[in-house]
Amino acid sequence: MSNQINNEVLNALLPLFRNLTRYILVVCDSSGIVLKFITRPRRYTQAIEHLQKNSIVSLFKREDIVTSIADLAKTGEPVTLKENFPFCDVTEPFYTSIPEAVVSFYAIDNGKFIALISTSEIGSPFLYNEHKNHILYLDEKGVIKGVNQRFFSIFKESHHQIGDILDKQINEFLSPTPIEIQKEYITRVDKTKQDKWNIIIEQNYNNGNAIPIITPSKHDHSSTMESGLVIENTDNEILHFPLQIKPFDVNTDFSLDIVIKGNATDDPLLCIYSGDISSPHNIAYQNGFDLSSRGYLIGRQYDNPHSMIKKTGFIAYSGDYVDIQDKDRKLSFTKENHLLSMSINDKNVIRWYDTDFILTENFRLSVAVRKRTKCTIGSIHLKTRKSSTEVQPISPIIRLKNQNHQTFLLNRFYTAPLNSSSLYNNIEAYVLVDISKIQGHIDQLTRNIKAKTQEEEKLRIRLKTIEERESTFVGSSPAAESVREKARIIANSNATVLIQGETGTGKEILAQFIHKNSPSRNGPFVKVDCSTLPRDLIESELFGHESGAFTGALRRKIGLIEQANRGTLFIDEISNLSTETQKKLLQFLQDFSIYRIGGQKKIKLDIRIIVASNMDLQKMVRDGTFREDLFHRLYVASIKLPPLRSRKEDLLLLANHFLRIMSSANSKDITSISPEALKILFSYNWPGNVRELKNVIQRAILFSQNSELSAKDIELLPADFSSAEKPIQITPNRTNLYHSLVNVPKEKIEELLSGNNGNVAETARQLSVTTRGLYLYFRKHGIEPSSFRLKI
Repeated sequence: MSNQINNEVLNALLPLFRNLTRYILVVCDSSGIVLKFITRPRRYTQAIEHLQKNSIVSLFKREDIVTSIADLAKTGEPVTLKENFPFCDVTEPFYTSIPEAVVSFYAIDNGKFIALISTSEIGSPFLYNEHKNHILYLDEKGVIKGVNQRFFSIFKESHHQIGDILDKQINEFLSPTPIEIQKEYITRVDKTKQDKWNIIIEQNYNNGNAIPIITPSKHDHSSTMESGLVIENTDNEILHFPLQIKPFDVNTDFSLDIVIKGNATDDPLLCIYSGDISSPHNIAYQNGFDLSSRGYLIGRQYDNPHSMIKKTGFIAYSGDYVDIQDKDRKLSFTKENHLLSMSINDKNVIRWYDTDFILTENFRLSVAVRKRTKCTIGSIHLKTRKSSTEVQPISPIIRLKNQNHQTFLLNRFYTAPLNSSSLYNNIEAYVLVDISKIQGHIDQLTRNIKAKTQEEEKLRIRLKTIEERESTFVGSSPAAESVREKARIIANSNATVLIQGETGTGKEILAQFIHKNSPSRNGPFVKVDCSTLPRDLIESELFGHESGAFTGALRRKIGLIEQANRGTLFIDEISNLSTETQKKLLQFLQDFSIYRIGGQKKIKLDIRIIVASNMDLQKMVRDGTFREDLFHRLYVASIKLPPLRSRKEDLLLLANHFLRIMSSANSKDITSISPEALKILFSYNWPGNVRELKNVIQRAILFSQNSELSAKDIELLPADFSSAEKPIQITPNRTNLYHSLVNVPKEKIEELLSGNNGNVAETARQLSVTTRGLYLYFRKHGIEPSSFRLKI
C-alpha cells in the first residue's frame, strides 16, 4: 500500500478545519496508525505524544473498530474515545463519566483517512484555576457527571469509591441542590408583581417607511423594506446594532420584544454589554477563556437547536429547543433583578439566575447578527423599570449530607465549554467554595444566642484565647496564615522589610507583629507617618537637628530614626518622601549612620527598618517619582497584604475582636452580633478593608441600645463609594495562555513572584495562566524564579 498522501484532496479539506482550535487533525491508515499531524494544538502535548506512540484505534471503546474505519468514513458517524484519553494537563485528577472526546473519519484515497479528534474540554483551564475549590459537573436532571479530586476526597474518608458518586443524583449528597437554588429565586421573582413599565422604544417596520431605531455598526448591511427591516451580515464577524438609548444602571430591569419574519436564516441575539461595543472584550462572544468579558449574549446556539446565555466567553446556560421554522415569531428578552429570561412566542426557553449580575455601574443593549446570516425584523418594543427592592439575591449556601456537615458557597453558575460543541449539551459546571469554618461559627453563635447556654460562654472563651494568641494580626484564613508565616521568618532576621497593600489592610499591625517576634522586641517601636508630616519638616523629624541648625532650632532635637535605636523604625507611606529626603534615607541605609542637621558627629545606629506603602513603588520608579536605588535597598524582604474581600474567612474573628475591644472602651456590654448583621457584613465588599470594618463595628456599638448588634446597627458606605486599588486584569487566550502575558510589565511579574516567595504555581494561579506559559515568559525576559525566594 502506498504511503503517499493526495495533497490536492488534503488541501481541499484543510479550509474546513482551519479555525478549529479545540481539535487534533491527523492523517492515518486503515489500521489507525498516524501518518501525519495536520494540526498540533500546543495545549494537547500529552495527547499528541500518546498518539505518536499508539494507533488511534487503541483509544476506542469499541474493539471491532479496526475493521470499520472505512465504513465510519462513509457514514461520518463519530466514535467515542476512552474517558482517560490525556487531552489536558491538569493539576489534580478529575473523575468523570463523560467521554473526553470523539473521533470522526474522512476518507482521502489509497486507504488513507483524515481523523478529526474533537475534545469536550473536561479539563478546562478556567475551572482548574479554581483547583483549591470543589468542582462539580451536573446534567440538566441533577445527575453527577464529574467531580475533581478535592470534592471526591470528602467521601474517601467514609470509604466511598468514585463509582459511588458518579451518575448519582446530586440531592443524595447536597442540600439544597444548585437546581433548587435556581428554582427558588425564580419563584421569588414570579411572586413579585410589577406591571409599571416605561416604554423606551416602540417601533414598527412593516410599513417600509419607518426610521430605523437600531443603528448598524461599522458595516451597514441593513435596509428598510415593505416587509420590515432587513439585516444581512455578509461579513466574517458578528455584527452589532446598538439600540439608540442611554446606558442603563445595573438596577434597571428591561423587557425587549423583537418580531422576526419567517424568511430569517437565523434568529438575532441580544447582547448585554458595558463600554464600547467595538471592543470584543465587552461582548462575551469570543471562543476563549476571556475572564475580562463583562457582557452576556442571549439567543440560539450556533448550529445547534438549543438556546443559550453566553457569559465571559462561555455558555453559562443552555435552554430548551428553539423552533426556527419558516414562520413569524416573537423573541422576548427580559432582565428582572438577577434573573435573565428568553421566550419565543411567549413560551419560556431560558430562565437563568445569575448571582453576580453586576456588569459595571451601567450596561447597554444591542441586537447581534451572526456572520453570513440574514433576518427581517418586523417590530421592536423596549420597556424598562427599576428593579424590585423586594427581591434580594439568594446567598446560595449548600450543605453536604455527610457526617462532616460541610458547607459550601455556590459562588457562580458557569457552564463548562462542553456546551461549545454538539458533543454534550446541558452539562453545567459548579464551583463550590468550602465555607464550613465560617458557617460553623455562625451556626454556633446562633445556637448560643438563642439558647443562652453554657456553650455560649465556651465559645466566647475560645474566641478570646484565639484573639489573645494572635492579638497583633487576627486571622485564620490560608491568606492570613501565609502572611503570618512569612512575617515570622522575616522577623528572625534583621532584613529591611517592605509591606505593600491597600489602605486599611493592617500594614502597621503587621509591622508591630514583626517587631514583637524579632530579636529587637525589647527595643522601641517608632512610627513615622510620611503622609501627615509636612515635607519641609520631615527631614528634621527623621534625622533630628542641633541647636541653631536653622531659624527656630533653639535646642537639640533627637530624630525619630535615632529614637528607634536598638528597636524598629516603621516608615509608613514612604511614597510621600521628597526626592531629597529619599537621598538622605538611602545614605542612612548604606551604613545605618546619620548626621543630625547642623551636626558634625557621625552617629552609628542599630535599627530594624520596616517601610510600608499603598502605592505601587515600582510604577513610581518608572515614573521617576521614586529613586530606583532606594527601592532596591528597601526591597529585601517583601510582604503583600491581601485585601479583606479576598480573606472573608477572617471576617468573623475580626468582627468579634473589634466588638470586644470597642464594647469595653465605650463602657457597653455588647457581647454578640446577630446572624442578620453577620449576613450584611459578609455580603459587603469592604473597600476600606480591616480599618473600615473596625470603624463600622465601633459606629454600631456607639448607637446600639441592646446587648447584641442587630442588622439596623450596621451602617455601610454606598456600593459605588470605593477608592480601593483595582487588581490587575489578565485576559488569558484559549490557544496559548502565554500570549495573555505579552502586555504585562516585567516588574509586575517580579512583584508577584517576590510576594509569593518565588512560588511559580501560585503566581500562575493569580495571573490565571498555566505554569508552562509563565515559564515561557521567564525565558523571554530573563527571570529566574529561585532568585525571589526569601534567603535569611
